[in-house]
Amino acid sequence: MNAVEKNLKYWRKNKGLTQEKLAEKLHVSRSIISNYENGKQELNASIIINICKILEIDANLLLGIEETNGKNIIYSLSRYIANEENSIEKIENLKICINRILDCFILK
Repeated sequence: MNAVEKNLKYWRKNKGLTQEKLAEKLHVSRSIISNYENGKQELNASIIINICKILEIDANLLLGIEETNGKNIIYSLSRYIANEENSIEKIENLKICINRILDCFILK
Protein backbone atom coordinates (compact mmCIF):
# COMPACT_ATOMS: atom_id res chain seq x y z
CA MET A 1 0.00 0.00 0.00
CA ASN A 2 1.51 3.34 -1.02
CA ALA A 3 1.01 6.78 0.51
CA VAL A 4 -1.99 7.73 -1.65
CA GLU A 5 -3.86 4.55 -0.75
CA LYS A 6 -3.13 4.91 2.98
CA ASN A 7 -4.01 8.60 2.93
CA LEU A 8 -7.29 8.04 1.10
CA LYS A 9 -8.36 5.49 3.68
CA TYR A 10 -7.14 7.64 6.59
CA TRP A 11 -8.87 10.85 5.47
CA ARG A 12 -12.06 9.02 4.41
CA LYS A 13 -12.36 7.53 7.89
CA ASN A 14 -11.32 10.83 9.50
CA LYS A 15 -14.26 12.47 7.74
CA GLY A 16 -16.53 9.70 9.03
CA LEU A 17 -17.34 8.27 5.60
CA THR A 18 -17.68 4.63 4.68
CA GLN A 19 -16.44 3.44 1.32
CA GLU A 20 -20.08 3.29 0.23
CA LYS A 21 -20.81 6.91 1.26
CA LEU A 22 -17.69 8.22 -0.48
CA ALA A 23 -18.61 6.20 -3.57
CA GLU A 24 -22.10 7.76 -3.59
CA LYS A 25 -20.64 11.25 -3.41
CA LEU A 26 -18.24 10.44 -6.29
CA HIS A 27 -20.95 8.63 -8.31
CA VAL A 28 -18.91 5.43 -8.50
CA SER A 29 -19.35 1.97 -7.01
CA ARG A 30 -18.06 1.02 -3.56
CA SER A 31 -15.75 -1.51 -5.21
CA ILE A 32 -14.00 1.34 -7.05
CA ILE A 33 -13.20 2.99 -3.69
CA SER A 34 -11.98 -0.36 -2.37
CA ASN A 35 -9.79 -0.75 -5.45
CA TYR A 36 -8.31 2.73 -4.91
CA GLU A 37 -7.57 1.98 -1.25
CA ASN A 38 -6.03 -1.40 -2.05
CA GLY A 39 -3.90 -0.19 -4.96
CA LYS A 40 -5.80 -2.18 -7.56
CA GLN A 41 -6.83 0.93 -9.47
CA GLU A 42 -5.09 4.29 -9.85
CA LEU A 43 -6.81 7.58 -9.19
CA ASN A 44 -6.99 10.02 -12.09
CA ALA A 45 -6.71 13.79 -11.73
CA SER A 46 -10.45 14.50 -11.74
CA ILE A 47 -11.10 11.85 -9.07
CA ILE A 48 -8.29 13.27 -6.92
CA ILE A 49 -9.81 16.76 -7.18
CA ASN A 50 -13.29 15.49 -6.31
CA ILE A 51 -12.05 13.39 -3.40
CA CYS A 52 -10.18 16.38 -1.98
CA LYS A 53 -13.30 18.54 -2.25
CA ILE A 54 -15.44 15.92 -0.51
CA LEU A 55 -12.89 15.19 2.22
CA GLU A 56 -12.00 18.90 2.49
CA ILE A 57 -8.29 18.29 2.30
CA ASP A 58 -5.46 19.68 0.24
CA ALA A 59 -4.38 17.42 -2.64
CA ASN A 60 -0.84 17.35 -1.23
CA LEU A 61 -2.15 15.51 1.82
CA LEU A 62 -3.88 12.90 -0.30
CA LEU A 63 -0.82 12.47 -2.50
CA GLY A 64 1.55 12.25 0.46
CA ILE A 65 3.39 15.48 -0.35
CA GLU A 66 3.62 16.93 3.16
CA GLU A 67 5.46 20.13 3.88
CA THR A 68 7.70 20.05 6.93
CA ASN A 69 5.97 23.09 8.41
CA GLY A 70 2.61 21.28 8.60
CA LYS A 71 0.88 23.90 6.42
CA ASN A 72 -1.33 21.36 4.64
CA ILE A 73 -2.45 19.66 7.83
CA ILE A 74 -3.23 23.00 9.47
CA TYR A 75 -5.22 24.04 6.38
CA SER A 76 -7.28 20.84 6.46
CA LEU A 77 -7.76 21.06 10.20
CA SER A 78 -9.05 24.64 9.99
CA ARG A 79 -11.53 23.66 7.25
CA TYR A 80 -12.65 20.68 9.33
CA ILE A 81 -13.25 22.85 12.40
CA ALA A 82 -15.19 25.40 10.38
CA ASN A 83 -17.48 22.84 8.75
CA GLU A 84 -18.38 20.34 11.45
CA GLU A 85 -20.80 20.31 14.35
CA ASN A 86 -19.42 19.77 17.85
CA SER A 87 -19.38 16.12 18.85
CA ILE A 88 -17.28 13.51 20.63
CA GLU A 89 -16.24 12.17 17.23
CA LYS A 90 -15.11 15.65 16.17
CA ILE A 91 -12.97 15.97 19.28
CA GLU A 92 -11.37 12.57 18.65
CA ASN A 93 -10.67 13.52 15.03
CA LEU A 94 -9.17 16.82 16.16
CA LYS A 95 -6.81 14.94 18.50
CA ILE A 96 -5.60 12.84 15.55
CA CYS A 97 -5.06 15.93 13.41
CA ILE A 98 -3.23 17.78 16.17
CA ASN A 99 -0.92 14.80 16.67
CA ARG A 100 -0.14 14.82 12.94
CA ILE A 101 0.67 18.54 13.14
CA LEU A 102 2.98 17.93 16.07
CA ASP A 103 4.69 15.10 14.20
CA CYS A 104 5.60 17.60 11.46
CA PHE A 105 7.45 19.79 13.96
CA ILE A 106 9.24 17.10 15.94
CA LEU A 107 12.71 16.34 14.65
CA LYS A 108 13.24 12.63 14.20
